[in-house]
Amino acid sequence: MHNDTFRVYAVAVAGYKEKTGSWPKAVTTDLLEASLGSWLDNCHKQFDADILTVKQIEMLNQIAPGWYQNISLTWDLKAIALSTYLFENCEMPKKSHPLYRWFAVQSGLAKCGFLESRKIEWIQEHCLGLSDFGVKGTPLWKFS
Repeated sequence: MHNDTFRVYAVAVAGYKEKTGSWPKAVTTDLLEASLGSWLDNCHKQFDADILTVKQIEMLNQIAPGWYQNISLTWDLKAIALSTYLFENCEMPKKSHPLYRWFAVQSGLAKCGFLESRKIEWIQEHCLGLSDFGVKGTPLWKFS
């Protein structure tokens, strides 16, 4: 998202929250609320996938503090959940499982060089069978 457009939406979402006392919802009959809610949901998804820029996160935190409350797990909690799942089941979750989809995004980010090294190292150290995660030349889905 272009940062000027991003800022306009962030201000609109913050204004909505201030006026109504709640965050806009994506599913509603109010078209303005639906538009702002969809944008905010998209920000949550991008944050979860670790693709919002630091500047965008800082902008949201400044303009709309609390924008990321009561929604899906953060990266750290999802990583811990994957580690626990692998330890308990000794296999990757099925493709329909939310942890599998989350891991697929993380793998893609790692392969493209967009996942922080601390996150790659955490997965390598804490996720049973994924010690080669993020290593160049290894397949995304290698699980040993």
